[in-house]
Amino acid sequence: MVELTAARGNQTVTVVQITDPHLFADRDAELMGYRTYPMLSKTIDAIRGHDFRPDACFLTGDISQDESADSYELARFELERLGIPVFWIPGNHDDRGRAEAVFGQSDHIHRLSKLTTADWDFIHLDTCRRGADEGYLSDPDFERFVSDVEASARKGKQIAVVMHHHPVPSQTPLLDGYMLQEGERLLRFLDDHRQVRLVICGHVHGDYQFQYGSQTIEVCPATCFQWEKGTRTAKAEDWRGFRIFEFSSAGYQSALISV
Repeated sequence: MVELTAARGNQTVTVVQITDPHLFADRDAELMGYRTYPMLSKTIDAIRGHDFRPDACFLTGDISQDESADSYELARFELERLGIPVFWIPGNHDDRGRAEAVFGQSDHIHRLSKLTTADWDFIHLDTCRRGADEGYLSDPDFERFVSDVEASARKGKQIAVVMHHHPVPSQTPLLDGYMLQEGERLLRFLDDHRQVRLVICGHVHGDYQFQYGSQTIEVCPATCFQWEKGTRTAKAEDWRGFRIFEFSSAGYQSALISV
């Protein structure tokens, strides 16, 4: 477990979320007509130029499109420009072994398992199965997740789950065929663990917020392009963005920043 302390003696921890860069070894390669590396670089520029100072960054999967070591080297270069700790999780397009080998050479980039602050714990739920675009829960991963959540709950922490796939339908059929296939298993667990206040996702390529009981599910837009909301076919929209979260003893706030 890694501990994160807010800068400047502040009790509010600020986290920026980015997701789904879909990088290639070739920095000029395109996905759906978009050069994904320049779009990530533009997003990093926007974060660095914004009038806030994040304490950390969450990168919530699909870092690579071609699973190459060179694509993770490009990601590493851009992420290190942030100058803050970056905590990443794999997506369905990622080769986690290559990602770990490249990111392990950086002092700033860490695989997220469980991250703790004074008031909040952030716990990764692995939803990725090799060779599958949709999300799944393996019994060992889910058991570890349950143990981590219950340990945090006993300490009175507010909890945020960080995962790649969305656990509830987005009402965008193109993506909902590839959501977490065992979402009801997670939702039943959330019903009994109200200390989980927030679920943070990527994968959907869009700005979505869902309410599940007292818990909020927030989906971050991709750094490359978005899928048109409600679409059944591959219709892309030309914008990108990131989320800013502020976590404190009183709860959390979030804001979407379009790039």
